[in-house]
Amino acid sequence: MEVDVSGASWAAMAKKKAVESQSRGRGGVRYGLDDENPTILEFLCCVYPDVLRTIDENNVIRILPLAEKYEVTRLKSRCEKFLIQQTQGETLAAEILVQNIRLSVTHELGKLWSLCVDRASNFDSEKLESIQDFRDLSEETINGIFRHRLKMYEHACKKIKMKVREAETHCSLYHKSDRWGSGLCKKCYSGVGKVSVTELKHL
Repeated sequence: MEVDVSGASWAAMAKKKAVESQSRGRGGVRYGLDDENPTILEFLCCVYPDVLRTIDENNVIRILPLAEKYEVTRLKSRCEKFLIQQTQGETLAAEILVQNIRLSVTHELGKLWSLCVDRASNFDSEKLESIQDFRDLSEETINGIFRHRLKMYEHACKKIKMKVREAETHCSLYHKSDRWGSGLCKKCYSGVGKVSVTELKHL
């Protein structure tokens, strides 16, 4: 397959890896691309400005490896941007999350990885572990996800404990007559409960 790369922003990088032959003509320099991948035409449609194709759930898995292979930085960034938006979705399926974790690790997508770890920390562990692709992740990756989850629980626990201590001090000074024995008054219990609910929502 021959492609005219005159004026194409990715030519400098792509030609180093994709060129099999080159020829000169009236139209400028033309390079032959390795046509071993059946999605190469779709890849080109995502590169050329005049036919710029949208990155979506139907092509991102095919386009991302090519963007990395041919070092098309802008296209790789577009793929990561789409995957980030997908991972931020309220109805994100566990299978899609695991897929995006794998892609973030394989293609070194730092922003996507950070987001995936946050989202994975809020998913039910058994649900994640029931997915084969999750079990196939490296031990380092899985441990990283669960370490992050542990830190989230520790952070929430510290905030709740701090609120309890503040409530105990406040209640002992200003609500002595309303306290239940050595505990808190109804109002202070409510304050602790609200903080607890807020923190638990993030877990």
